[in-house]
Amino acid sequence: MTLWKSGTAALALAVSLGLAGPSAQAETFNVNVASGSPPVVPWVKLISEVFIPEVNARLGDEHTINWIESYSGTVAKVGGVLEAVESGLVEMGQVYAIFEQDKLILQNITYMTPFGSDDLELVTRMIGELHEEHPALTQAWQDNGQVFIAPIGLDTHYLATNFPVASIDDLQGRKIGGAGTIANWLNGVGATAVDGNFSVHYNNIQTGVYDGLLNFSSGIFPNKLHEVAPQLTRVDFGAQFVGALTINADTWNSFPEEVQTAFLEAGEVYRLKVSKALQNFAAIAEGKMVEQGATQSRLSPEERQRWATALPDLAADWVDRAESRGLPAQEVLDAWMAKQAENGVELVREWGK
Repeated sequence: MTLWKSGTAALALAVSLGLAGPSAQAETFNVNVASGSPPVVPWVKLISEVFIPEVNARLGDEHTINWIESYSGTVAKVGGVLEAVESGLVEMGQVYAIFEQDKLILQNITYMTPFGSDDLELVTRMIGELHEEHPALTQAWQDNGQVFIAPIGLDTHYLATNFPVASIDDLQGRKIGGAGTIANWLNGVGATAVDGNFSVHYNNIQTGVYDGLLNFSSGIFPNKLHEVAPQLTRVDFGAQFVGALTINADTWNSFPEEVQTAFLEAGEVYRLKVSKALQNFAAIAEGKMVEQGATQSRLSPEERQRWATALPDLAADWVDRAESRGLPAQEVLDAWMAKQAENGVELVREWGK
C-alpha cells in the first residue's frame, strides 16, 4: 500500500513531517492551480476533468474549494511553476522536475537510468513508493515550500528521424534534437545532441538544423513531427517521471486532515488516469502516424543493449553531483534499481555500479 493509495497512510506521514493541518468546521478554501502547459495535454486536462472533481466529491458539503485554473502559462510559464507555488503566487501547480536540475536533482532519477519499463502506470507507482520510503525525496519538495501530491510521467521516448535506424551505428555523425536531460542519452553513440523544443523542432528538422529528435509519441504526433521525421524507431528508453502536482506548504498546513486526505486520494486517481490516458493516446498516435505515411520499427534487443552499454554511467555522475550536496543519491538509486527488479522490469544495465 503506497502513500497515494491510502489517505490514512498519507496522513500518518503528513503528521510525522509536521504537515497535517488542524481539524476544522466547514470552511471554504481558495486554490489557484497553475501549469505552464495548455489543457490539451492529458496531465493538465485531467486536473480539470479528474483531480478537481475527485476532491470535490470527497469533500461533499463538508468543505468547499473555490478553484481557479491558470494554464498555458497565464500565471507561471514552463519552468516557473516551482517558484510560483513556493512563493504562494498560486496554491497548486504542475511542476516539471526535468527543468529543475538544481533544486530537484533527486527527482530526475529516471532520466539518469534510461532503458527501464515502458509501463507508465508502473513507473509512476514506483516513484510514488520511492517518495514514501525515502524522506529525502519529499524533503526536496518541502525545501521548495511545497508538498508532493501526485507524480506525473511521460510515455516512452522514440527516435523520430529523416533516415532509417536499424543500428546505433546509423546515428554516427547525425544531429539529433534532445532537449535538456535526454540529450545525455546520445552520449557515446556518435550523434550530436542539439537543444530544441516543440516550438522549433519541425522547422529545425525541415531546414537541416538536425536530422531527427528523441521524443515521446504523445508529443511527436500532435506537433506533426512525423511529417518531417517519418522514420519512427522505438528504442524502449522507458516511461519517465517528469514532475508532479504539488501544493504550497502553507496552504497545505491550513487544511484540516479531511481536506488533506481528499487531495491525496484524488491525487492517486489522477495519477492512474493520466497514466492510462497517455498510454492510450500514445498507442493511437503511433497508429495514426503510420496511417499518414510514417514508418515504424523497433530497435533490436541487441542494439538496445549496445546503446545502453555505450553510454557513460549517467547515474554514477548524478550520484556524485547529488552527494556532493549532502543528498543520499546512492541510497535512492539502489532502491530504485531494486524496486524495478522486484516489479519484473528487465534491467539492461546496472546503473551506478
